Parts: sequence; C-alpha cells; structure tokens
Amino acid sequence: MERDRSWMYHRCDENGYWNNQFNSKVEIFLDFAFSQADSVFCTKSMIRCPCSKCWNREWHHRGKVRSHLIRNGFVDGYSI
Repeated sequence: MERDRSWMYHRCDENGYWNNQFNSKVEIFLDFAFSQADSVFCTKSMIRCPCSKCWNREWHHRGKVRSHLIRNGFVDGYSI
C-alpha cells in the first residue's frame, strides 16, 4: 500500500464530480485489505469498514465496504 494517503480524502474533483482516481485507489485498497486475511481487521470474506459512518466498528463484505467508501468516504485520520 502506498504511503501517500491524501487520495482517501478526495472523493470529488475541484468541480464536485466523482474523482476517477479515488475509485481506482479504493479498489487497490480493498485488494490489499482483503489480502490480510485473519488479521484483527479482516477475515477471509469481511473487513471492518473504514468509512466515516462505520468507523471500523462494522464488519462488511467487499461490495458493501466499496459502496460505503464511495458514498461516505474514509474516516478522518485513517491509517492502515
């Protein structure tokens, strides 16, 4: 996972449109997160959702985490 996480807080571009880079980085993030099976934050099929609504408290499958991140963004100060 790359060290620069500034993309996590830029879901929209300067004109308020969805940022395509954010979408592609979310996929890379999810690939990495789900590769960490059997850790505190991940099982083989679910991770703790790092969106601003769930705050790493709720366990969800990949599709739901993706939709939460697209809709809600990452919780402030998230670190991997």
